[in-house]
Amino acid sequence: MSLAEVLSRSGALIAFPGRVSWKHFKTPANQRIHALAHISTRARAAHIQLLVIVPNRQEDARRFVEEVGTPFHLLCDDGTVATRYGVPGHGIMTLRPDTGPALFGVNRAGTIRYRLLDDWGDPPPGLAEALAAITGDSAAAVQTNPPAGS
Repeated sequence: MSLAEVLSRSGALIAFPGRVSWKHFKTPANQRIHALAHISTRARAAHIQLLVIVPNRQEDARRFVEEVGTPFHLLCDDGTVATRYGVPGHGIMTLRPDTGPALFGVNRAGTIRYRLLDDWGDPPPGLAEALAAITGDSAAAVQTNPPAGS
């Protein structure tokens, strides 16, 4: 699935929660996944696709979904997509670096209308603003083009 395919049908809320762990349930990334699970129904009702991108290996992400459960798929990234979006990285001592938390709202035209490069809780701050910006109901949207190759 490419971002272009998603945007041909709806806007997208792209979330980078960080590395998830099926072994340790109280990690910050797992708590962000929990927050995203709470908003997934609201995003769907607004015709917004939730894309959750984690820096895990596919087998680890699959195990997380099996053990913990999520109402959405986890997309795995080796850091390429996170780097394109300017998501801060952490953990240079690991085999696959972690990413800092970030949220991006992209409308159907491919314009990033919302950006949060910071931690978030449940619900994420500015969620109503993000959903409104993606659907075109906000005059306070960030006018930035998406990264090349998205």
